[in-house]
Amino acid sequence: MWESVLNREHLEIQADQSRKSVLLRIKKAQPAAEAASLHLNESEFFEVIHTLLTINRTFNQPANYFDAEKP
Repeated sequence: MWESVLNREHLEIQADQSRKSVLLRIKKAQPAAEAASLHLNESEFFEVIHTLLTINRTFNQPANYFDAEKP
């Protein structure tokens, strides 16, 4: 059963725990316009998360907490 886990003005994310699926809905500005939807299974969802985290790391350019080359 789909459960809404995030609902914003232009984005809604629903999850179905029994099917391990995620549904992303991009809402259009016009109320009469139909939203675009993307249905992802568990592995596709993890790939998207991994990609978004990689992008986030490049945006933030995190510093290392230790220098691996020093003894």
